[in-house]
Amino acid sequence: MKINYWILSFVVIAAVYVGLYLNYSANTNASKEVASTENANNHIAKTSSGKPHRKSSGLTPEYLTKYLTTNGFTNQGIFTGKTTDIYSFDTYAGNSKVQVSVVFYFERETQEILLIETTIDGSNFLGYDQKKATDLVNKVAETYLVPLAAFPYKTSNPQLASEWINSQITTSFSDQPKEKTRKVIGIASINIFGSPLLRTMEMDFGFVRPDTK
Repeated sequence: MKINYWILSFVVIAAVYVGLYLNYSANTNASKEVASTENANNHIAKTSSGKPHRKSSGLTPEYLTKYLTTNGFTNQGIFTGKTTDIYSFDTYAGNSKVQVSVVFYFERETQEILLIETTIDGSNFLGYDQKKATDLVNKVAETYLVPLAAFPYKTSNPQLASEWINSQITTSFSDQPKEKTRKVIGIASINIFGSPLLRTMEMDFGFVRPDTK
């Protein structure tokens, strides 16, 4: 009997989804002191000059790297920019051809993560059945974006973030250029946007948003 590729992809991706949530729960419990230190909501990161710069997320490159590699992402290395170190990770969703990439920007002066950007790339399915390909990308987006939105930064609300992202996955993209769909939770602006075969989620801690400074 020939196995339907689309059905098999959904089954494997569902298994990945369970793994992501199990590992997220374990990592969250292990990192409570990172996300919930005393007076966390009032902590301000400072520049080397001692001037207030922006509120701290409490997230670290070590924490994000451990979480991502534990969940099957490959560390693609660090690009050193003028003011930031850019960490890059990627994987493929289950046995599908949908690539998932996570990039985060670490500002060296303040020792703060400014932006976490996750991209779901289903461009390998250009020319395939559009509805099936879009449904697959939606499923991959649900599998990865929902738990990744729940990173426990200071002032975060993981349940609210996950529920909001989940509610936006099938409505936040368009064939035509579209404004980012945005929700501010604590110190972060969570943005989601894209096209049927390409989705991006941003967790912005001051990289773009001036009001987080």
